[in-house]
Amino acid sequence: MSLTWMRRQTRVIALGTLMTLTASSCAPTGADEGDNAPQSGENPEEPVDSTVDAVTDLTHTSVKRQSIGNCWIYATTGWIESMRAKYTRTTANPAGEQLNISESWVTYWHWYSQLTAGATGNEIETGGFWGEAGNLIIDRGYVSEGDFIPEEANSEQSARQSSALNAINASMLNGALATAAARRDGRIVRAELNRAFGLRTEILAEMDSLFGADGVRTLANTRATRRFVKRPTELYVGSARTSTGSSRRLTLSDVFGRSNTSWNPDLRSGTYAWRSASYPSDMAGRTRFWQRVMRAMNDGHPVIVSWLVDFNALDSMGNFSLTQLRSAGTPGRQGGHLTVAEDYTVNNVPGFGSLGIGMLSAEQRAAALMGTINFLRIKNSWGTDRPDRASHNGYYDLYADYMNGPIDWKTSEAPMSPTRRQTPLDEAILPPGY
Repeated sequence: MSLTWMRRQTRVIALGTLMTLTASSCAPTGADEGDNAPQSGENPEEPVDSTVDAVTDLTHTSVKRQSIGNCWIYATTGWIESMRAKYTRTTANPAGEQLNISESWVTYWHWYSQLTAGATGNEIETGGFWGEAGNLIIDRGYVSEGDFIPEEANSEQSARQSSALNAINASMLNGALATAAARRDGRIVRAELNRAFGLRTEILAEMDSLFGADGVRTLANTRATRRFVKRPTELYVGSARTSTGSSRRLTLSDVFGRSNTSWNPDLRSGTYAWRSASYPSDMAGRTRFWQRVMRAMNDGHPVIVSWLVDFNALDSMGNFSLTQLRSAGTPGRQGGHLTVAEDYTVNNVPGFGSLGIGMLSAEQRAAALMGTINFLRIKNSWGTDRPDRASHNGYYDLYADYMNGPIDWKTSEAPMSPTRRQTPLDEAILPPGY
C-alpha cells in the first residue's frame, strides 16, 4: 500500500504504535486472506446499483492476486499497463497493448534497497509507496514477467514472491543476512535474493552486467547491453500539449517525474509528473477533490487511490459500505491498500439525476462533474474468482459512505485493541492539470 497516511500520523502517534497498526502496510494477504469477509447472505441491506454499466470504463490489463503485502507495486504496474493500453489503442485493437510488467522484479529491488540501507529486525517490510515503486523503476527499469520468472508469465498469483519472502526472512533471522554487516554488503544481498527468487542464468547475467554483482550501479550509470531490462524513458504512455501548442509524447519517466523528499516519495516534481492529492476533511474540499478525480477519469487517466480496508465493510457482492460495516457491529481485519480506479457512478446530477448506466454523451459527462459520487470502482490485486472474497470479477466498489467514514480504526491487531475514528479514503494520485 501507500504508507503516506501512516507517515502523516507520526506527528501524533508513537512509532511503535504505527508499526503495530498494520504489520504488512497492505491489506491482509496470504492463505488466510479475508477470514472476516462476509459471506453470501450475511448482509440484509446491500447497496444497490452495484451492476451499473461504465461511466468511464478505463482500459486495464488482467487482474492479478498478490501473495504478500506489496499491493503498492501491483497498483503501480497496473497503472503503467493501463496508460500504455490506452495510448496504443486502435480501431483494430481496442484493448491496446497488454503489457505484463513483473511485480516480482520491483519487489526484488525493493528488498535489495531495504537490506543494503541497513534494515533492522528479522523480517522484510513489504509495504511501500507508489512513488517508491517509481524510483525503483527509474533506477532499475522494468521487465516483463515472462522474462524475469518465465514460470509465472501467465499466473494470476506469484508463488515465487511468497517463497522468496520466507527465504529472505529466514536468512535475516539466522542465515547469511543475520548481521548488519552482511546486509550492507551488496554482493551478499544479491546472492541471497538470487537464490530466494530462483532466477535463471540469462536474467542473472544481464543483471550482473547492468548493475554489478553488488547491485551498486543503476541505469543512470551503466552502458551495458540490455535484452530483458527496459528503461522507463523507452516506454510511451501518453501525450500532452507543450507551452508552444505542439504535441509531445510522454514516457514513463516523464509521468513519474522526480522524487522531492526521501520521507514521502509520492511527492513528485516535473512538468508531466503525476502528484498526490490528499482527501480533504471539509465537504467543499471533498467536492473539488471528486471533480478532479472524475475529470481525470473522464479523460481516460487511471487514477490511483490509497485507502483503508476493513473487511467487515465488504458484503457478498464485492462492495465496501458503511451500512455493511455497521451491520457487522465491530471492526474486522484491517490494513492499508493501494488500487487503481476503473469507473464511478454519481447521483444528484443536475438535469439527469443518477448517471452511470449505458453510454454517456459529452453533455452527460460534463454534467456528471456536478453530481455526488455514489461509488468508485477499483481494479484490485486480490484475484478474480475467490470463494472467500466476492468481487466484480476482480474489481470492487467503494461506496461514498465508506470512503467518507469515519470508521473505528484499530491501533493494533490485538483482540481488545483501542480504536480511533479515521477517514478510510487517504489520497489520489492524479496527472498534472487535474
